[in-house]
Amino acid sequence: MTPPILPIFADSYKPDWLALAIAGVVIAFAIWQFRIQLDKARRPDVYFRGESHIDYRFLRRQAKRRVQLACLAGIFGALMLVGLFLPYERYPQLWGIVWILALLFLGWAGCLALVDFVSLKLHFGIELDRQRAEKLALDYKMKKFHEQSLQELEQARREDAADEADADSQNSSD
Repeated sequence: MTPPILPIFADSYKPDWLALAIAGVVIAFAIWQFRIQLDKARRPDVYFRGESHIDYRFLRRQAKRRVQLACLAGIFGALMLVGLFLPYERYPQLWGIVWILALLFLGWAGCLALVDFVSLKLHFGIELDRQRAEKLALDYKMKKFHEQSLQELEQARREDAADEADADSQNSSD
């Protein structure tokens, strides 16, 4: 006798609420980020107005990477929901495929996040180096200006002392 055909999402299987909440939060966050980053990627002139050409290119690429990342997070959340409602006892191969796909999408998202982090570090590392070089140049100019001001002050004091000595010598000769 063959067992009766049961629906994939059986009524008897109930995943825990924490797992459902986490999957829901992942999907909600993915949708929210997708909308924001897609708008930034579509209208970079609005969001990145006034940026230098290098920063504009970087921020546009970053928005595109983050759109992909939001899509991957949404797919991961959806696979997580399917995996939660799919009973392992009845469909072990399908359950395994769903969770392997979920882990693959999670790994892909992790790689994209790592690329985003490295590009952020490189971009702002170069910017930070440029600002440090400018600060060093300004510090050098300030030091030179300060030394020159001190020399002019010392010279003015010497001239005042010489003028006073001349005035004293003229007063004593009178």
